[in-house]
Amino acid sequence: MINRRSMLWLLAGALIVALVWLNRSAPVSTSTSDMPAAGAPPPLDIWSISHPDKYRTQTFEVPLKPDEELEYKASLNRGEPLLYSWRVKEGSQVYFEFHGQPTEGTWPKDYYQSYEKGEGSGGQGSMVAPFTGRHGWFWLNAGDKPVTIEIELSGYFNDFSRFDAAHAVQ
Repeated sequence: MINRRSMLWLLAGALIVALVWLNRSAPVSTSTSDMPAAGAPPPLDIWSISHPDKYRTQTFEVPLKPDEELEYKASLNRGEPLLYSWRVKEGSQVYFEFHGQPTEGTWPKDYYQSYEKGEGSGGQGSMVAPFTGRHGWFWLNAGDKPVTIEIELSGYFNDFSRFDAAHAVQ
C-alpha cells in the first residue's frame, strides 16, 4: 500500500509528466487531417495550478457478484490530475474499462473517451482529465465467484460514485 507522502510525490510527478506531454511541441501542419476531431478538447497550456482545497486520498471497496457489472466514476474538472491504484482484493480477474464522459460543453451524443481496457486483477497509473466530466471504471465479474475490488484515488476529484445507465446511484 502506498503511504500518503509517496502518493503526493507520485501525484506531483504524474502531473508534471502529463503537462509536459500535453504541451509537447509538434510540427506545424496545414493539413486538416492533423486537426483534432470535432468536439475534441484543445490542448492544455497549464504548467501549475493552485487549488483552494487540499488534494484528497480515499480508498473504496466495490463488491461484484458473479456475472455482475458496475460502473464507478470520479467527477473531475478539466486539467485536474488523478492518481489511481486498484486491485481485486478477493477473487480473480475482472474485465475493466477506464474511461471518461464529458459533462460540460458541446459533444456528440453518448461521447466518451476510453483510456484503457482489458482483463486483469489490478492496475495503477495517473491521468489528467482532458475535459470536465466523470472519469472512472466499468468492471465486469465474468467469474462464478464474488470478487471485491479495492481502489485508492488521490487528486482533486469531487466525488466517486456508482453509476447506472449514465446516472449516479444514490
